[in-house]
Amino acid sequence: MKPTIYLTNFASRKPPHRGPGAVYSIMAKPRRWEHGDGTVHGLVPATSDLDAARSGAIDVAEYRRRYIAGAPAPKWLVPGSLEIGPGFPAADGDTLCCACSRDAAARGECHRVWAADLLVAAGWRVVLDGVEVAVPTVTIPGDIPKLFRRCSPFVWRGGETGVVCCLTRDGGALLAVDGAVVERDLAACGAALDLSDPTGQQHAAAWVEVMVGEVDVDWWTVEDGAFGDLDRAGQERLRDIVLRLAGRSA
Repeated sequence: MKPTIYLTNFASRKPPHRGPGAVYSIMAKPRRWEHGDGTVHGLVPATSDLDAARSGAIDVAEYRRRYIAGAPAPKWLVPGSLEIGPGFPAADGDTLCCACSRDAAARGECHRVWAADLLVAAGWRVVLDGVEVAVPTVTIPGDIPKLFRRCSPFVWRGGETGVVCCLTRDGGALLAVDGAVVERDLAACGAALDLSDPTGQQHAAAWVEVMVGEVDVDWWTVEDGAFGDLDRAGQERLRDIVLRLAGRSA
């Protein structure tokens, strides 16, 4: 089971907001009572960016962009490598805190929310303000020609999942959702290939092979698991290859 890390504010002192372990700060300007048991420096925003956001010199979107851009590489965020100090990593059950209200976090206006996303991607089970953060599914837009095949797993915009029953000559498809079969125009319906499913990975990799004639070993190799059950990093890499070949951006 994945180790769990909690993120909340220093005012939230009880479960389910805090975990049973140590409490660390991720603040650029902590007050006297906001230091906890130490600081996870890799998740602290730049002081200049914090000041710019507070003054209105940059908006929240730019503050988030700068925070994500300045974050450590994923290998330094994975369980066992998220350090408070040299050789002293955060552990299962620890809590990371800042000072923003839970309302601000719910609006996406707090860097602990962005830190939570980074930690989910790095392989932690994350509880943000008492609620477990869902792992987003990696998908590819299903309207890319010939990407979908029979039995391709897909995700709707609303989060419903299903499989492709068959494709129609006009570029549409018969899609099965909860046992019901519906016909949809793939260019308009918003269904996306689900890369969290091994079958979806196989169909995406097969599409790549058709597009390039032969998989370029600089892009994708059997050792990387082109037809296996990929981890999240592998899913994202496969998605990026498909989008690049399709002339799209992520």
